[in-house]
Amino acid sequence: MTCLFNPLFSALLRYLDLNENEDILWSAIITTECCISLLPDLVDRRRLYRMGTHNNFSVRSSAASICMHFANTFPDRAPVDLLIKLSVANEDWYVQAPANAALKALAQSTPGVLKIYYERLENENADERALAAYSIHSIASVEPELLDAGALKSALKRLSRKIDREAITYLETAIPKVEKTKRKRFYRYGL
Repeated sequence: MTCLFNPLFSALLRYLDLNENEDILWSAIITTECCISLLPDLVDRRRLYRMGTHNNFSVRSSAASICMHFANTFPDRAPVDLLIKLSVANEDWYVQAPANAALKALAQSTPGVLKIYYERLENENADERALAAYSIHSIASVEPELLDAGALKSALKRLSRKIDREAITYLETAIPKVEKTKRKRFYRYGL
């Protein structure tokens, strides 16, 4: 990913670190998102990662929103490793919601993204398991052909041992949606 150097945009990004004035910060966030939506080459992985690891949740939320935009328009620009960090249950909702939306949008072009949610179903944190199950349920509602009913049933069986009602309910309602749909084959032209 090539990043265009623009001194004005670089100056705008510096405002993200000035937390003294909330109005300036919000103006800088909104302007940053608008500029990037018009010219994605203004931001590279380093800049996006810096925003995504910022101490202010509003800046992290902006990074997640930019990633969501990229996932839907330029999937190759959405950094999955950053989205993994931003999409966890203990992150602020305004950060994790767009990060999870970005990951779900990437599931079609990058099927390995689904493994993130399956792994999170094994997490020790019940909130993390519930968020993963909700995300899988969301994918089953929109793109059920991406999911494997057998894998969901196995995950449900393992979840049942934890007596995790919220996560179990999400998976139980996702499975019939997936079973009714023919699964998409990702490697249509294999050897």
